[in-house]
Amino acid sequence: MKLKDTFILILTIFFPFLILIKEPGFNPLSFSEITIFIILLFYYLIALRVKLGVNFIFLTFISWFLFFYFIALIPLNPKFTALLSHITHFKYMLVVFPIIKIFRKEDEIKMIKLLVLIGVLSQIPALYKLISQPASLLSLFGTGGYSRTESVFPNSNMYGAYLTVISLLSLFLIDYIKTFKYKILLILVVQIPTFILLVLTFSRRSWGLFFLSLVIYLFFKKGQKIGLIATISFVSIFITLKLDLIAIFSRFQTIFSSDYASNSIRKDQFNELFNLISDNLYVFLLGMGPAITGPVSKLSINPQFTQIDNYFLLILLEYGVVGVLIYIMLCFYIFFISLKNLSNSDSLDFNKNLIYLLIISSLFLMGIVGTTPISFPTNLIYWIIVGLILSNYKKITSFNEN
Repeated sequence: MKLKDTFILILTIFFPFLILIKEPGFNPLSFSEITIFIILLFYYLIALRVKLGVNFIFLTFISWFLFFYFIALIPLNPKFTALLSHITHFKYMLVVFPIIKIFRKEDEIKMIKLLVLIGVLSQIPALYKLISQPASLLSLFGTGGYSRTESVFPNSNMYGAYLTVISLLSLFLIDYIKTFKYKILLILVVQIPTFILLVLTFSRRSWGLFFLSLVIYLFFKKGQKIGLIATISFVSIFITLKLDLIAIFSRFQTIFSSDYASNSIRKDQFNELFNLISDNLYVFLLGMGPAITGPVSKLSINPQFTQIDNYFLLILLEYGVVGVLIYIMLCFYIFFISLKNLSNSDSLDFNKNLIYLLIISSLFLMGIVGTTPISFPTNLIYWIIVGLILSNYKKITSFNEN
């Protein structure tokens, strides 16, 4: 098996499997996190053409595991938790460089197909629950409450973000695949179950950004539109006829309601945490330091601020306005490259690059009301998509130069 084939399988199959054995929450010292980091590091070094002997690989693996588990036994101090915070934010960026170096177009399509396949497999627990209790699907709304589906994910918002990505990737595959029966198969096996489960997550951010992305894609995509629009419209109408649309709309309206508990909690948290840094110009500009707040702060000095429901606020607290500006500049650079890819694409490549742009835009906006940008596996998929965007840009610029 070729190097890049093993890399694709590891990214799309082995890494998602690790989420099943990973304990809930953010723990950079967990077996899963260490394994993912080491494997990405090796592929990064391989992409740099660093020669790695068998003994070197074996000894490095042993050394890393011994190091991490030895320090796990030592009482943690603020400096070490700062390191853990850096790892939480940036570890999956390692995936970008190998993709740029070794991927070709056929590898890109294979990657998308496998990501969608794993997305379908992740739905099995939630779909089994619906099949075993079919009445819950039709009576879910209008019963005075709702049950949010999470599948194998820690919470429904995280699962909703993941389903949004999978659904957008499958939309591209429906356009990419030429055979009509396979298009129908994708719609029936992938798109419809994904749409149903996305609705049942009751994740308002995922609802809004998925439907916005869907409208943009159907409006701007190249190639045949009528068939895809008609099919999706028919399926959507059939499903929505079975649901209490008033209840769904009321749920969606809570996005803008200051009286809704979730919104008021986020507002109070923002005000409380923002006040921590607004009185000090140095802290406002450069932050309070990594791990003072956020997912790994439970190992440090502020356990009351472990859950931050705004990724930009988390960056502001840790790295200040300078950190937020750097993060936004990085994101906008990727948006710019993605737009350049769009302007230099043929029909199918245009649709693919449009989907990439919609995915990274959606995950970026989800950071306003959550920590989606650092939640596994959506953060891993985000950097995979970034790698594919930069890889396509490299191919386009190389072609233009020649």
